[in-house]
Amino acid sequence: MKNLSSRNNGIYTKNSRKKGDKIIRYEGNIVPNYIASVHHSMTLSEHFSFEWKKGNIYDHVNHSCKPNCYIDMSDGVPILLALRDISSDEELCYNYNSVEVDLTKDWVAFPCHCKQSNCVR
Repeated sequence: MKNLSSRNNGIYTKNSRKKGDKIIRYEGNIVPNYIASVHHSMTLSEHFSFEWKKGNIYDHVNHSCKPNCYIDMSDGVPILLALRDISSDEELCYNYNSVEVDLTKDWVAFPCHCKQSNCVR
């Protein structure tokens, strides 16, 4: 993660990235939802979440309704990938609702206030 920097409560890439580039492979454990941290985990199913240690760089990958990254779970471990070409010194973000499992009909997992034209709120 030496090609990333943390500032202003966000993660920025030091180098440009191409669409599909692997940026971060999360490290952590799959845990039952009832013990998962709200701020340091991703909901995988009605019963399980992927959780990482507090204070990790993952804590600063922010949400956007117009993201430049996405989370791929095909290997059972979250991997942050470039959704499009990303310029150097651009903040990395993904749509949190794309990984959170909707447990109730019409429930929005993450209340957003980004004010993008496609904002979920």
